[in-house]
Order: sequence, then structure tokens, then C-alpha cells
Amino acid sequence: MFILDVLKKYKIHHIIFSIILLVLSQLILNYLPFQLPNYDRMLISILFISLYYILTSIVNNHISSFNLFATIMCFGVIVSLIKPVQVGLDEETHLFNTISLADSFVLKRANTEYYDYNSVLNHDILRNPDNYKADKYWRKVEHRKTKVEGKIVGFNSIVYFPAAIGWKLGSLFSKKIIVSYYLGRIFNILAFAILAAIAFRISKYYKDAIYFFSCLPFSIHLCSSYQYDNIYLGISLITIALLTNLYVEDQSISYREIILFNLVCFCFSFSKIPYVLLGALLILFPTRCFKENAGRLVSMIVFFVQLICSFATMFVINIGKVPLIEGETPNIIFFIKHPLPFIRTLFDIVPNSIENIANPIVVPIVPSRFLSIITIFIFVMVVVLISANLEFKIDRIGQLVILGLFITISGAIIYAISGDLRVFKMGDINVGGVQGRYFFFMLLSLPAFLSHDIQKYLCKGKYKLDSFLYYCITYLNILTVGVMIYSQIAHKL
Repeated sequence: MFILDVLKKYKIHHIIFSIILLVLSQLILNYLPFQLPNYDRMLISILFISLYYILTSIVNNHISSFNLFATIMCFGVIVSLIKPVQVGLDEETHLFNTISLADSFVLKRANTEYYDYNSVLNHDILRNPDNYKADKYWRKVEHRKTKVEGKIVGFNSIVYFPAAIGWKLGSLFSKKIIVSYYLGRIFNILAFAILAAIAFRISKYYKDAIYFFSCLPFSIHLCSSYQYDNIYLGISLITIALLTNLYVEDQSISYREIILFNLVCFCFSFSKIPYVLLGALLILFPTRCFKENAGRLVSMIVFFVQLICSFATMFVINIGKVPLIEGETPNIIFFIKHPLPFIRTLFDIVPNSIENIANPIVVPIVPSRFLSIITIFIFVMVVVLISANLEFKIDRIGQLVILGLFITISGAIIYAISGDLRVFKMGDINVGGVQGRYFFFMLLSLPAFLSHDIQKYLCKGKYKLDSFLYYCITYLNILTVGVMIYSQIAHKL
């Protein structure tokens, strides 16, 4: 009896099964022979998966905000530590901006030389394959003081603060760059975990969706790197929590809520500025939601003030930015005359977003089709169940309003990306570079958006989802980590 109690308390049977799953996950990589896993990667994974089981539990079929936080942090730390250096989406650019903020604070100066960035570049096999220095160099290379001088030419974005804090703390505790590098990643996932936990705590009607989307391997892998998407995803979660609270309850929108919601939307101006348009949603809410007679008018005024502040912030952040490639960029008139590239890209948003969810591992030596299929299967099944379980539904008019706003935001994203000559040139048949991660908020909205139709066919509120979600998220993340151990290693493209 004592042994059974210990097994149950510390979930030893789950830990053992997870280790077996980590080892055997290589069998779903068709083009790799069976092999022993890398010792360091496996040890890190087992350690933090064991910690995850100890910290989390389902009590009375209930997921807590601490469960969510611990899930993101435990799996996020694994990904941060075992992901190869600079093997991530645009990590080279975001690492440079992080070091810039950490070493020269908010102000950019003309003649700054970031020696630490050059040291990391020497261990970047994707972008510097001819001069790549291996692990022996990486473990020993030390910080060199950044040369900061010259006139002020611009501003660093504060969106890099979490990673910059991690980088700076690492440099204070150790001379080794390796310490700062991994702490920067870990502080990024920490910032996302905090924002996700806040969203979960304040949400009254959308907790299951917030837990599921924030703990997906896609979200954890994306935020466990040098990105500012951790802020974008976190603010998206808080935004949907506020929106659903205000929509469900009558007379829920006072002047305070209007200002608070637009302040949250303003935060998008530091990461994904088209999403500041979400502030317009309150203007379109049903009359029953407003506490004050002038609530809708005040919402409109506050929204336009927020827009002005958001675009002013974007202008300030972009002062001093030099385009990587000089050339002619399209304007709105161009897309009016040549709409097909815009329309093609618009139709590609849904499959592109689903593909990003299905393939969270960036630049693997070989993809796992089985992992992609099982991820999509779980994603679709859970979205349907959450939609059926919601305590509210959005009527047809509301769906059309939301769809219209989403199309407008998507158009703004496409137009913004078209200004990057690396991914779009005049004459291209679509706008390249529009990545599925940009549409996380829209995916996050799916359960609410589909609830009206799903609840016609499935019994509302009949499903106890917490335990089911917990084990889906747990084993999907473990399987993804297992695949990552074998498939994401430093290699040349």
C-alpha cells in the first residue's frame, strides 16, 4: 500500500512511461536509424518532466493557473536548453536587438560594436557554416564589453526586455556567454508563462481555451527562443480573456473597462501592431454589455486615441532603422490595381496557421509526419470540445463582425510584410513571409467563433475537459520533446 501511495503521489508510473516515450519517439522519424539519445538532452528532459509531474496535478477535475504556469515553464526550459543555438525563427535578428537593449539600454548609438553578438555568430552553423566553431568553443567563449559610442540614432524596443534581463543577469553571474544566452531564452518563456497565468486567472468563461492554446508545443517552442512573440501571444491571451468576460456579462463595460481594454490592445504596438485594431471590438458589442448610456461613444473615442498612440509608438521604435535591402516597395494603390497576390495570401492564412501548429520544431533534420498528424487531430478535437463546452455562443451577426475585423487585421499584416523586399517584390504572385504564428489570436478565437454552430450538434456543457486537456497537453509536449531530441540538431541547410 505504501509503495502504491508513493507511486501515485509522485506519479512515478507517468515518469517511467514518459522516459520510454522519449526514447521510442525516434521511431516516428522515418529516415533515422534507431540510436541512443544524446545524454545531456535526455537528462535535461527527464529532470524537468519529472519536476513537471511533481508540481502539477488535477484536483477535483480542475486545472489551476499554477498548473498552466508550471507546464509552460517546465517544457519551456527543456526547449530553451536543448534547442541548438540560433536554430529558431529569426533568432539572429532578435538576439541582436536583445543584446543591444541589454548593453546600450533604450537608446541606439551610431558606432556601437556588439562583440558578444559576433561571438554567438561564430557558433551559428545555419548562418555562418564556413566559420562555424563547435561546442568546445561555445562552452569557453566569454563576454567582451560592448563598445557604445556615437550620436543617438534611434530607440531599442522595450519588447525585448525579458530576454535582455536574462542576458544581463547571466553576464553578472558568469563571464561565459553560454550562461547569458540560455538565460535570455528562459526569461522569454518566463514572461510568456506569467502573461498566460494572468489571462487564465482573470478569465471567467474561457479558461480551457487559454490553457490549451498557451500550453501547445507550438506556443512553448515559439516563446522559448529569441523572439518577441512571447509578448504577442501573452497579450493575445489577456485580450481574449477580457473580451469574453465583457461579452458574456450584462452591463459589464464601464468607462474603466473601456480604458483598461484599450491599454491592453495598445501593448500590441510593440510586437504586432495590426492587432491594436482589436480595440474596435468594444464599439461593436451588444448594447446590453454597456453600463453607461454613452459607453459606445466613449469606446469609439478611446479607441481612436489608442490608435494614435500606437502608431506614434511604432514611428518612434522605427526611427533609425535601416532597411536590409533597398528598393521599391508596394503601396496600397498597387494592391488595388493588382489584388491577386493579396487574395492568394489571404486564402493561405488558414492552412499556413494550421501547419505552424502541426510543426512546432523549427529546422529539423527530418520532419515527423506522425507528430504532425497527431497534433492536428488533437487540435481539432479539443477545439470542437471546448466550443461545445462554452457557457456562451456568438450569434451570426457577431460572427460576421468578427470575421470582417479579422480580414482587416490580416490585410494590414499582409501589407506590412509586403514592405520587406526580402520576401516580396513587384510581380510576385503572393506575399511571402506571412507566417502562421502571426494569426495566433484568430486561432485562439476559434472555440468562441464556432460555438454557435458546434452547440447545435453537440450537447452543451456535458464534457469534463480538465483531466482530458491535462493529459493531452502532457503527452503531446513529451512526444514533441522526444522528436526534438533526435531531429533538431545543429546542421547546415
